[in-house]
Amino acid sequence: IRSGFWDRSSVINSLLSMYFNCGNSTYACNVFKEANQMVRDEITYNAVINGLVSVERGEEALMMYKEMLDADLRPTELTFVSLMSSGSFVEACFKLHAQAIKAGYEPCTAVSNAAMAMYADHGLLDEVIKIFKKLEEKDVVSWNTVIAAYAQIDCFRLAIMAFMEMQRTSVEPDEYTIGSLLPSSECLDDVQMLYALALKNGLSLVSEVVNALISAFSKQG
Repeated sequence: IRSGFWDRSSVINSLLSMYFNCGNSTYACNVFKEANQMVRDEITYNAVINGLVSVERGEEALMMYKEMLDADLRPTELTFVSLMSSGSFVEACFKLHAQAIKAGYEPCTAVSNAAMAMYADHGLLDEVIKIFKKLEEKDVVSWNTVIAAYAQIDCFRLAIMAFMEMQRTSVEPDEYTIGSLLPSSECLDDVQMLYALALKNGLSLVSEVVNALISAFSKQG
């Protein structure tokens, strides 16, 4: 600052990232407020939005997003991914998703994954499936999200069918895949099958899977 670099976007953006990463959101917000409007770019707003979401200040993140639009700056993939994980109200979810589509990010896997997770958090399974079916490039997060959404409403058979389809597409499961399926397992055979899958994929010793297995076996007596 003393060296005269306060009016450089790169300096402001680095300071924002540093303060948010250190858990000092108050200092980060002060840096943003004191920065010249002319040096605030998309990276600046994304840093603040993502930082606010990370400390569960979702409403402030949405306000920052509106300010970003008012400044005639174009939201990026990161903007929408961050906002969609902010725990917004249902009405805000639909608006954010519509705006992401309008901005041309519907084919983006990261944005679609975030939208599916957002709808799943609100129990809107139909919206999750709608996005999933349209998504051309499905990664492990995409599959995990739809599997978890089925499991969340105790549709174990649909979750397993999705898992089997996932395997047919050669996407490797991870600990979150098995961990999502186990809580909704309906009988001992289901748990044993998932344990075998965990062993086959080298996931049987991962803590999340171990804990889920213990809980699932205990539930079956």
